[in-house]
Amino acid sequence: MIYFTLRSFSKFLRLLLVMTIGFGGVTTSYSVAAQDDRGGAENVFAIVNGERISQTEFNEFLARYARGKFFHRMPKERLAALRREAASALIERRLLVREADRSGVTADTDAVDKKIAAFELKYQKTDAWPNVQAQLPRIRERLLESSKIAALEQQLRHVDDPGSASLNVYYKQNIERFTEPARDHLSVILVSVRPSAPRTGWEEGQRKAQKLHAMLQSGSRFADVAKQYSNHKSASAGGDLGLVHKGVLSTPAQKAVDRLGVDEITQPVRVLEGFVIFRLVARKLPEIRQYADVRDRVRALYTREESNRKWRQFVTEIRKKADVVIPSLSAPNRKK
Repeated sequence: MIYFTLRSFSKFLRLLLVMTIGFGGVTTSYSVAAQDDRGGAENVFAIVNGERISQTEFNEFLARYARGKFFHRMPKERLAALRREAASALIERRLLVREADRSGVTADTDAVDKKIAAFELKYQKTDAWPNVQAQLPRIRERLLESSKIAALEQQLRHVDDPGSASLNVYYKQNIERFTEPARDHLSVILVSVRPSAPRTGWEEGQRKAQKLHAMLQSGSRFADVAKQYSNHKSASAGGDLGLVHKGVLSTPAQKAVDRLGVDEITQPVRVLEGFVIFRLVARKLPEIRQYADVRDRVRALYTREESNRKWRQFVTEIRKKADVVIPSLSAPNRKK
């Protein structure tokens, strides 16, 4: 796998000549050859509802986006996909900021000022301060935009109290989410073998487990054998594991347990820690929780899903209505 550091990231951007961007259901390929940052049409990355996004702004956003995804370095082959993601995210961000402006949503300037003050406090006495100081106006602008978007999102995600009727409908339509899954009440005996032990160590562990299994088959009480011989932490409780959800055990162990009837024991099963013998104490079938017992969870899930639905719908709508023009194309990429 080929990697490059973020330090060489901007240099590599200029080497990539073609990217593909998917936006609003339309996929378009266009050239992003090295741009001249002196201004003019050649420096325009996109035009969103008549407003220009410069190539410089996109490159800076892409670098920040990459740092958010990859702490030190990123696979070279991920760059094309990363550019598509960043382009879509930047255009969406611009749409959301302008929608916030249109709706009269304002930024929390006090919170932004506190963050800027924290930047100043952190860097004022460092060698990086001249650089950071020069960037503060742009940082503040980005923070104000993020604050507007957060306020807009909070406003649009608001969900009124759905009422009992709607919650009951949601409960019935999603009954599997309020059903206690099947669980087995198990006891266990473990004969420990170090994972790194030689074959002779595993063979010895298996012989010991088979001997304990024979004792159980001869009538010895499972709890007594567990207390005396098991290396599991449950030994002092007679090997009692309590209720265990399906899927918690390793695949071989789960298959062996699934074949058991109540009060039956498995053959010794090899697991990572050694060999185990399970006893099925009881089997609890799936159980539907009554609405009255899960009302709060029903409300929380309904509210979260409705909030997400409202936000996704809003974002989808503004993207569909947006006019997005890529200057290097012969025609604008318009949402239908």
